[in-house]
Amino acid sequence: MSYHCLSSQNLWGEDKFKWTRFVGLGIWYTSSSGHQNIEEQVLQMDNLDVWLKGPPNKKDYNGIQWTRLYQMVIASDDGKKIPRSSPEKCLSALLSHSQLQFAFDFAMSYPAGISALPFQAAGGDEVHTYTLANHPKLAFLWKHVIPRAPECYGTTFKNEEADITELVSVKPGGYTFGIVFVDSKEYENLSKLIHRQWSTNLVSHPMFSAFISSLHLNFRIDKIHQHIKTETRRVEARTGHHCFNSLQQFPAPGDLRELLATMSGFATKLAGTSRKMEFLREVYQFIHTQMDSKYDGHKSNLIEGEERRDCMDMGQQVKLMQHRLAMQRLESDFILARVEVQMNAMFHLTSQQDSVNGIHIANATQATAVVSLQESSFMKILTLMAVTFLPGNFVAALFSASLFGSETAANMITIANKPLFALFWIITIPLTLFICIVVVVCVFIQNRNTQKKIRVAQDQLTNRSQERRTS
Repeated sequence: MSYHCLSSQNLWGEDKFKWTRFVGLGIWYTSSSGHQNIEEQVLQMDNLDVWLKGPPNKKDYNGIQWTRLYQMVIASDDGKKIPRSSPEKCLSALLSHSQLQFAFDFAMSYPAGISALPFQAAGGDEVHTYTLANHPKLAFLWKHVIPRAPECYGTTFKNEEADITELVSVKPGGYTFGIVFVDSKEYENLSKLIHRQWSTNLVSHPMFSAFISSLHLNFRIDKIHQHIKTETRRVEARTGHHCFNSLQQFPAPGDLRELLATMSGFATKLAGTSRKMEFLREVYQFIHTQMDSKYDGHKSNLIEGEERRDCMDMGQQVKLMQHRLAMQRLESDFILARVEVQMNAMFHLTSQQDSVNGIHIANATQATAVVSLQESSFMKILTLMAVTFLPGNFVAALFSASLFGSETAANMITIANKPLFALFWIITIPLTLFICIVVVVCVFIQNRNTQKKIRVAQDQLTNRSQERRTS
């Protein structure tokens, strides 16, 4: 069968024993006063068997009869190891006693969803098993047992005042046993939900576990919305892109790029809340389907008298939550629109900052180019001086001429010009003048072209800056 094949895979990972703390809760009801009592106990291997096999009915010291309507175990991780106990053994014992091993494997096989497994008959009773999973924060397994004959759940106790023995029967709506796996951060919220005073018809309903899970997810959605709205107000105060006259919020610290990344993360988280809201819609639809099915063990014809009018309590609650879910969806869309506006605003502001920084860099580059141009002018002067002397060296080397000679007469040394001396100057002076004129003309032409290019570049930068300002 398909569900047996699907239960063979585990999408939640192999670390199944991260739940190290098991807390047992029992909701007890007395028909004499209509009050409820919730008993809580930390479960370990030494007291687990006693708690699981506890009687469904009991009397207190005042002689009041109490009936257990709902029994559940909250498995979480408190960061501590249970002393003298093993979480693997506790989990195995819980699943074995409640016969929810297959439901556990099936719940671990898909990331999000709610399902009703095929019902079974055990000892003449109908056992309906359900699974709910929302990875990685919540997984709920529960079974609802519908007795065929109400008297099989009767119990005998002695009335001390009348000194007679009476038979008291459990309400024929059945009872529920469930195991919920939650993150340690979500344990407190779920525990507060369970400890509230719920109506008897609501607690005894087979879909009470699904209803509690939907409330838990609803609170998480509201918490996420509140956090994102608070941070978005700070970003709006930073960017100024809003029209809220009453907005009083300190500007968000940090660079705009960091804030842009944060707002992108908020957009992703809002997408996650949309997934949760779609999942809640499926949960409410599932509850309505189970209430309309023939396997619903909470039919109105099982209850007589005044209580019959309260049988629609679960349906009314679900309709209320569906309306609340629609309002949450509107709120989520509004918050997402605000986040997107701030993301676009910060993107444009960042782009403007980059453009201004680019202009500053261009101006700095231009100034560096001017300095380099001035330095190159000095180098040109030195080059011109070198050119002035190069022709003479060239001519002297070319002719290898001795321009001066010495003579000794009457013990005196005289220096006289040789005939090549005049020829040297006749060649050198015109050649030097010609070369200098050529160099000066080349430098002038080059400087004019350079200045022209600089003016063109400045005009382009100015035009681009004006275009950005006008746009």
